[in-house]
Amino acid sequence: MDRLKAWLNAKGITIGRPKVQPDGLLTLRLHPPIGRPFDIDFYPEDLEDDPDNAIATIEKYLSTRRIVI
Repeated sequence: MDRLKAWLNAKGITIGRPKVQPDGLLTLRLHPPIGRPFDIDFYPEDLEDDPDNAIATIEKYLSTRRIVI
């Protein structure tokens, strides 16, 4: 999770309203420096085991919004 937080910080993206769902899914409300905030879901163990995959997922999502940071 530390690697993901560092990457988000470097991109100017802040985390707001993290929630743990009943099934253990972690929902992060991400606030990019431009554009609207969005929610993204991960399993906590996936964030710890492979933060690069989480980063790639967020980058892909941002690219579909046509927002490049």
